[in-house]
Amino acid sequence: MKRSNILLTVLLIIFSFTACKKTEANVPAGDVCYVTVDCHTAVANAALSAEKREVLPKDGMVLDHAAVSVKEGMNALEAFEAAMKENKLQYELQVSSFTGTTYVEGACNLYSLDCGDLSGWLFSFDGEFPPVGLADTPVKKDSQILLIYSCDMGPDVGYTWE
Repeated sequence: MKRSNILLTVLLIIFSFTACKKTEANVPAGDVCYVTVDCHTAVANAALSAEKREVLPKDGMVLDHAAVSVKEGMNALEAFEAAMKENKLQYELQVSSFTGTTYVEGACNLYSLDCGDLSGWLFSFDGEFPPVGLADTPVKKDSQILLIYSCDMGPDVGYTWE
């Protein structure tokens, strides 16, 4: 019993040092696009573990319109990675064995399936959920990239499957 309490305490300390908190980033000069990372549905979901809940912002807003310099030929995946690295936030990518598309498996220690069998990260681009992946979506000045965590494959965040 003591050993499990010590382990739990150590894990909570580690998570507290890797917590995802909102940050104030410098706005780059020139053309920029904006990246938002939102997990409010996970924070509100009873299925989310206490350990995960501790490292996420209480309101679920990890990044709110983080400005990223647009480079020629840049895609939404590169913009997402730049925003996460600039703000020193954890993320993990995977390549789908089915489609060959790179997708966000986890961000801020919140992963697919953490809130149930239908949960995971989705993205919208300029207010639409595109039929292609982040790497296949070119960005331009003022593009809006939203990574949003869904607990039920999309309807809870405004996405419907067609």
